[in-house]
Amino acid sequence: MSIGLGGRFFLIGVAQVVLLGVGAYMLLELVQTTRPTGPTTAHHEVVAKVEGVLASPEADRAVRLQALVDEESEWLHSHISVIDPDNRLLALAHEGGPGRGGRRSAEQAPLQARLHRVVGSRPPRPLLEMPLTFPDGRLGAVRFLGPHRRPPPPPPGWWFVLLALAITAIGTWWMVRMVVSPIRRVTQAAAAFGKGDLGARTAVDQRDELGDLAAAFDRMATQVQNLVGAERELLANIAHELRTPLARIRVALELAEGGDVTRCVRSLADITEDLGELETIVTDSLATARLNHAGRSGESLPIPRRTTLGAQGLIDDAARRFRARCDRTLQVDAELAVEVNVDRVLVLRALGNLLDNAHKYTPDRDLPILLTAYTDEELVIEVRDRGVGISASHIEAVRRPFFRVDPARNRMTGGVGLGLALATNIIESHGGTLTIASEVGSGTTVTVRLPVR
Repeated sequence: MSIGLGGRFFLIGVAQVVLLGVGAYMLLELVQTTRPTGPTTAHHEVVAKVEGVLASPEADRAVRLQALVDEESEWLHSHISVIDPDNRLLALAHEGGPGRGGRRSAEQAPLQARLHRVVGSRPPRPLLEMPLTFPDGRLGAVRFLGPHRRPPPPPPGWWFVLLALAITAIGTWWMVRMVVSPIRRVTQAAAAFGKGDLGARTAVDQRDELGDLAAAFDRMATQVQNLVGAERELLANIAHELRTPLARIRVALELAEGGDVTRCVRSLADITEDLGELETIVTDSLATARLNHAGRSGESLPIPRRTTLGAQGLIDDAARRFRARCDRTLQVDAELAVEVNVDRVLVLRALGNLLDNAHKYTPDRDLPILLTAYTDEELVIEVRDRGVGISASHIEAVRRPFFRVDPARNRMTGGVGLGLALATNIIESHGGTLTIASEVGSGTTVTVRLPVR
């Protein structure tokens, strides 16, 4: 599922808030001052010294033990207490703090211990207890009670400012890159396209609104490139087709200048035929361009002569005109009782082009052309021949103006390759369709469908 540009901005904003919260929490954790709670070499040395005092004569053991505890407590900044195997307090550092005040005797210890238990509202102290071996082999303990913990100092305010600025800068850079990069590509492609590089594309592969904009530009550029290419091809083909009859007319006129009456008559007949071909080229080219423009611009084709008429009369007129032009059998199978709203002249011209193509590309003049019409929610007209046929690779190409399966342009087949293209445009401009089914060596069937009233 693709996420739009607005959704991406929202997610980036949420991510910034989350990252800022996580970063602040980690910053607080880093600035907290904690003391190590595990035993160090100094703690082990204190325990060894206490064991040494306990092994001394009992006469001065208590005094030496209290002095050692006070001295080590001041050095370690920790309140040290010595507990015997029966959990009795043997020595305790001065409560006022190491190095402050005089020493306390072991007899004052119970009062001091009770005092420690009473003060419960103050912050907790870190406690480390290490085993102590007495001379008789029993175990006591040495407890190291650290000073009261104070709340960790708050981190400096500028740390939070830098953290917020860093996260905001990264998120903003990401958003700007997400927006500016495709816009820059579209701008560059539009500038190159405007300078005549019709192959310029954005190459933006992004699934959001900007990606849709870039894709629309690429589609537009492709369509314009195809249209310009088609126009150039059309112009080149028209120039080529006009050149051939004009050259023949020039040759005929040069022959007529010789004064030979027979040559003059033959030349006039050739000129008449060539002029007819020129007229057909110009007329069909203008009609094709007009229909193509209407189809590409999305406008409905303005047909001022569109009228409602019987479909049967339309088929009969097309058959009559074909028989008047061509000496070939045309079999008509049509019994229609529907009406169509069409431009009679244009539709007859389209049907005439289809019938002429069937006649031209059926070398055996004894084979008839079949014209069939029936209704199937639409008016269906089929023109079928048993001629040379069209290969599958050329089915779509024959719809292009000036395309011919046989590139040889001669007077035997006639035409310039505009007939089928013009017929397709005429039928489609009426809201119908034209399809082709063909097999090489077996013939071609062209099917026209037009809406009925």
